[in-house]
Amino acid sequence: MRKIIVFLAVSIIAAVGLRAQETKMLKVKVQAANVRAEPDMTSAIVKQVNLGTMLESRQKIGDWFEIMVTDESGATISGYINSSVVDVVNAVAAKPAAGVPQAAVVSPVAAKPAPQPSPPPAAGIQRPRPSMMILGRYGSFAPSDAIFKTIYGSGSVLGGEIRFRVAGGFYLSLEGGYFNKKGLLTVTQDETTMTVYPIDAMLIFHALSGSIMPYVGAGGAGCKYQEKNVIGTVDGWGYGFAVCGGLSARLSFLGIDARVKYTSIKIKPLEDEAGLGGLTLSLAAGFIF
Repeated sequence: MRKIIVFLAVSIIAAVGLRAQETKMLKVKVQAANVRAEPDMTSAIVKQVNLGTMLESRQKIGDWFEIMVTDESGATISGYINSSVVDVVNAVAAKPAAGVPQAAVVSPVAAKPAPQPSPPPAAGIQRPRPSMMILGRYGSFAPSDAIFKTIYGSGSVLGGEIRFRVAGGFYLSLEGGYFNKKGLLTVTQDETTMTVYPIDAMLIFHALSGSIMPYVGAGGAGCKYQEKNVIGTVDGWGYGFAVCGGLSARLSFLGIDARVKYTSIKIKPLEDEAGLGGLTLSLAAGFIF
């Protein structure tokens, strides 16, 4: 007796599994498909189903799928739909609850993944240090030598600068300028003219590498000078040192620069030594690469 019961149980399980494997999902692919009472084109129409309706079929007879639909009274009845008006989609993963009309079965929709929080904005990347600057410079020169200041006073300086990056934040700055001023000799009150071509080469250190770059620098300074008056013409070279501090700012490949520079240059045109150095405040604009 026990063997018979086990055999029947195994048979039932196998039959259910086989039937579940035969279950298919159908999707109506025409605007209106007829569901007939029998698997025959001449059989009575029991219902019409619309485009896109999902149906469940447990078996197929020839070109007809057997399905379950609801009639006008709401009762669940069986019917048949021709394979030419439906597409077979994936097999049903789970049976719908009992009593639910088969025509109302809707295709399962994949669960949407939970929205992921937006990643935090990337940290600002510091701009690399420029490799070269080409600047045109305009400034005001105030001489430190008392005699020079008495005769000529302060004046404008025009010039230019090329700055190359050497390593890290260190740059080599090469600057040249032009200064020309008229004055009166202290004894004769005759007119005299001083022309100075200042040059300097400094090692500059930029503390930062972003859009605003403060810096300090120091190096050698020199000048070619010429003084003309009724007494005669005196010219020559003078040498000394220079120190500076400033601030460079850049926007894309354009840049501006503000600088304070002090130079100490000594000359000895005749017997007495004189100074051609002093304090220069300047602004510059140009290209930064």
